[in-house]
Amino acid sequence: MVWTVKIPLEPMGKQRPRITKVGNFSRAYTPPKTKKWEKDAALVLRANWRRPPLECAVSFEVVAFRERTKEMLRKKNLAIKHCTTKPDGDNILKICLDSAVIAGVLKDDNIAAYISCGKQWADPGLKGYLEIRIALL
Repeated sequence: MVWTVKIPLEPMGKQRPRITKVGNFSRAYTPPKTKKWEKDAALVLRANWRRPPLECAVSFEVVAFRERTKEMLRKKNLAIKHCTTKPDGDNILKICLDSAVIAGVLKDDNIAAYISCGKQWADPGLKGYLEIRIALL
């Protein structure tokens, strides 16, 4: 079984936890921008997933399509497909796996035995989005 879903959000990498000091104690928290992205992505995933969370080994593949910049829309740059800018692929994977756990698609992100991430420029005129494919092993 292979399940594919398109998330209409600009690809974003998982940000590092922030730390604040409360009295004599330190407290770590997830940055608000990351929390909002995870919540929005989880809503899309949950709307398309109507089964109990997966508990067996899966293959988790993410392809992130970034919106082209004005410079990328020039005729000579239209042939460029692969994106080598930030965010890093591993951070995109982290935020997508966490969103899948929040949405109840995966019981835990450690069941993803094979993971991969690709980054490409979206076709001209399209906003950024992600495609996630989950396959049972």
